[in-house]
Amino acid sequence: MAKKRSKSRKIIHPPYSKFEGFLKENGIYLQDIGDLLGCTVQTVCDRNKGRSDYSMSDVNTLCDRYGHLGLDTSFFKTQKVTNM
Repeated sequence: MAKKRSKSRKIIHPPYSKFEGFLKENGIYLQDIGDLLGCTVQTVCDRNKGRSDYSMSDVNTLCDRYGHLGLDTSFFKTQKVTNM
């Protein structure tokens, strides 16, 4: 029987560690972010781990919703690792 290879996705930017810390500190679940942005928990996880990226409209939506807790666009600034 042939072995199935798991498909790993390339990292396109460093993880959003600062944003992940913000979520943990404030008790915000990935499901909450997914519901707000209209995507799945897996998509949010992929974005946070650097396998995908947030659009500027997503970042603005998150900052509008959680700005009162101190979230701003600096939480999403990273250097690109590779081009897609």
